[in-house]
Amino acid sequence: MAMSVLLTDATAMLSAPARSAYERGELSDVVFADDTLLMSVSSNHLEEYLLAVAAAGERYGMELHWDKFQLLAVQSEPVLHTPTGDPIPCRQRMEYLGTTLSNDVHDQHELVKRIAMAKKHFLALDCVWKRSSLTCKRKLRIFSSLVESRFLYSLSTICLTISQERQLNGFQNRCIRQIIGIKPSYVSRVSNALVLAKAGHTLATDLLRQRQCRLLDRVVCSPEGHPLRSATFIPETEHPLTERYVTYVRRRGGPCKEWLRTVLPIYYEQQNGGVL
Repeated sequence: MAMSVLLTDATAMLSAPARSAYERGELSDVVFADDTLLMSVSSNHLEEYLLAVAAAGERYGMELHWDKFQLLAVQSEPVLHTPTGDPIPCRQRMEYLGTTLSNDVHDQHELVKRIAMAKKHFLALDCVWKRSSLTCKRKLRIFSSLVESRFLYSLSTICLTISQERQLNGFQNRCIRQIIGIKPSYVSRVSNALVLAKAGHTLATDLLRQRQCRLLDRVVCSPEGHPLRSATFIPETEHPLTERYVTYVRRRGGPCKEWLRTVLPIYYEQQNGGVL
């Protein structure tokens, strides 16, 4: 409640150009408890909004902790200052609500972090399983609940490359092999597909696609003007929002996968097949 009132006061303190940018969505904020994320396409508007938030907070006895403040620049070199005039250094990465944001907008580090966290939980469970009489079926259920849910959490919002999908499936298969007692394929000559079939388990990327389709279903069913729909589709259409920016020029390199263009065909296929 305090942050909602504070940000309302801060937006009222903005100049006319900054307020116009706020109404157009070029200056915005995301608030979760006291973790506030300010975003803008203009460094001047962002600095003005930041100082307005600091000034509005003083009215309620609140103060920004500038040592914890993080600035992330994406394909830009902004220059922002604190109220004392000190420049705010840019970072290559920052943590927000348990997710790592990077200035190169790549998600490899996030995937690696998720797998590392899940591996830590799996090793802890494996130490317990070695001293227990649990069946493989029971272990697989625990693995699905405590480990798979860990490394698949929030990955439905990103679009993985083929190598990243192999990395995800590889980690899952190594864990399942250890649970059901099948050695690596170069020793046992048992393929990953046979391991999944014997365990009666679903491939990690297939589980991820199911989650992505459920998320897209929420977006499609959201009413016009809802934040989920506004961030995905052009208003009053089902065309990707990226099509609006016809002047966008892609940088040199390999083809960039878009989340909506990747998930939408799978979503329609499952709808026609009666899965959803």
